[in-house]
Amino acid sequence: MAAFFPLCLIMWCLAYTRCESCVTESKFAELIEEMRALKEKVLTLEKKLDANAKQEKTETEFTIVDKNQENETEIHKTGVSKVGGIRNRTMRNFESKSINGQEVTNVAFYAYLGGKRCYAMHKVFIFDTVETNVGNGYNSHDGIFDAPITGVYVFTYTVTPDFHNFIYAELIVDGVIRDVIIADSQEIHDIHPATATAVVHVTAGQHVCVRKGTNSKCNILSNNISKTTFAGWLLF
Repeated sequence: MAAFFPLCLIMWCLAYTRCESCVTESKFAELIEEMRALKEKVLTLEKKLDANAKQEKTETEFTIVDKNQENETEIHKTGVSKVGGIRNRTMRNFESKSINGQEVTNVAFYAYLGGKRCYAMHKVFIFDTVETNVGNGYNSHDGIFDAPITGVYVFTYTVTPDFHNFIYAELIVDGVIRDVIIADSQEIHDIHPATATAVVHVTAGQHVCVRKGTNSKCNILSNNISKTTFAGWLLF
């Protein structure tokens, strides 16, 4: 009888250990199933995130295309892009003028006298040889620049008097004297050209020219040594 109790205790311990092992194996199997379920959920979420990212990318590309098409349409209509350098930013305040059905956005001209000339007082110098005329604002027949665009312009002109002559020249903008120079070769047998530059705001349609001032001699030179010139360009 004394040996029976230890034997029963040993058998009970073995049964309890086996039962604990069963419980551990069962829990382990449940954890594996839970991990598989979580893995499937993670994969599903990743697929949804990929799909959302692709959709957002497509929408962004469509938005960029729409903006590009809008800018291209604006450029086609006005000749000026909404995005760009300083000229594009300042052009919004300009009054543009159509020439031959096209909007003018760049203006520049350069012309000079084709030879020796004699002008009376307040007569416009006709710079009959034209090298540059972007925007077709300058007229070589009357010597007048007709501003095609409202803006700030730079005008520069050079006058070369004949030997023993002096010439006053005036820059006229819309009938108003905006600048004046004197080129004086009177005292010595030599030529002394003079150049002046002015920065002026001009409204579209206003006239700009160079004319002879008061109390001047007649002859003006323009040759391979020194030309009498008139030039201007749109600054902004």
